Amino acid sequence: PVKKLMLLKVDKNKITYYEKIKNCLENSDCCIILTEWDDYKKLKQNEFIKNMKSPNVIDARRILDPTEFNRINFTALGLGKN
Repeated sequence: PVKKLMLLKVDKNKITYYEKIKNCLENSDCCIILTEWDDYKKLKQNEFIKNMKSPNVIDARRILDPTEFNRINFTALGLGKN
């Protein structure tokens, strides 16, 4: 199977799809991570601060280290088996 990032932004009644994480984060208020793919594991706090309007991150797979995300509103919660 071919891996393809699925990035979408919901703005009122409009859904937009993106190929790059940076573009999807741009001017966003919240990012919800729902996958364990390496592309997301590599994200750093500054990428959220630099690109988002309000850096709020919900890590639903607990793939990011909460101690490295102390300058933004960061929540790690587990969904699924682990």
